[in-house]
Amino acid sequence: MNAAEFYQHFEDSFNRQKLPAGLKRVGGNTPKWSVAIESGTLRFALTASFKSAGLVDRLLWPGEHRMETSWITGRGKERKHRFVSLFQYTTETEVVAFTEILRNALRKYLAAHGPDPYGTLREYLTSDLATPKPNVDTFYYHFDADDARQWGEWYGSMLAPWISRFVERPESNDDWARRAL
Repeated sequence: MNAAEFYQHFEDSFNRQKLPAGLKRVGGNTPKWSVAIESGTLRFALTASFKSAGLVDRLLWPGEHRMETSWITGRGKERKHRFVSLFQYTTETEVVAFTEILRNALRKYLAAHGPDPYGTLREYLTSDLATPKPNVDTFYYHFDADDARQWGEWYGSMLAPWISRFVERPESNDDWARRAL
């Protein structure tokens, strides 16, 4: 599955969820959304890595994607773009569901392609490597259209409550790290 196919399946499922009021799709080939909040604007950009751009079979690697989140405040020279990890504001239940989608995608990939080409993917099935963390910005795996739809459903269903939690206590990833680590 190439990146365009991943985006299509993802957005079809994402758009069927109860999305936050005011969330707008930003133009372009890659899915991006923004929503105005009291303290500025939140932007969400879905990015598929080159490995999911039609090269999967050649590279013997599953497709990868990530949702990049930024918090934009101020105007003109005072304008700041701050990185925010989705996982600063996800609940334990949301993280468990996320981890299961990731592991299911890897199980399907490994079943279809045989041995783990680099010996690292199987670790995600049994260790906490698959559990997302707020201080780690990484890509996550998908294998087929069903995975893309599951990711779209997960992101779409958690976005409204996530934004509410962010608005209650907004902080960049840097500020979170200073406080939490």
